[in-house]
Amino acid sequence: MVVSLADSDRRPGFFAQPLGEIFEVFDAFHGATQDWTPYFDAERFAGNYLRPPDPAEIGCAISHAQVIRAFAAEPGDDADLLLVAEDDARFTADLPCALRAVTEGPLPHDVVVLTDGLSLDPALHRRRFLTSISQLSLLSRTVSGPERRHRIGRFAGQGDCSGLYLMTRGGARKFDD
Repeated sequence: MVVSLADSDRRPGFFAQPLGEIFEVFDAFHGATQDWTPYFDAERFAGNYLRPPDPAEIGCAISHAQVIRAFAAEPGDDADLLLVAEDDARFTADLPCALRAVTEGPLPHDVVVLTDGLSLDPALHRRRFLTSISQLSLLSRTVSGPERRHRIGRFAGQGDCSGLYLMTRGGARKFDD
């Protein structure tokens, strides 16, 4: 499933990349033009992040919640998987290898984040790199792809990106718990 605003000019680029064709479109909630008040708690967000949310964050949160709830409501086994991407996600050559490695047995976690947001701020890159290394156990599994090596394991930090992730139906069913 690719989450994308109905008028997004990023869709053609998403579908032009290898593996883009395996995704179905989910028309995203537009936080700037649609009434979000029944679906999003802006006060809670501000309490967590010490600032008010911007419309894009509101739309993103609502859209992903809708995708997850729809997947949870469908009949199927708790081990069924849903791959979710944002329309600005760009895949590396490692994605097929990483997906095979992660899905060759039962998914060890309800959610596996396969990408992180990009930033032009070098300090943010360094913080994310150091945080991810310190949060993953050295006993975590290593996956080697054509471009780089990846670690698969439990991340105890706070994730802040929904660019590309894999979720079990069982995890989706726990979403509102």
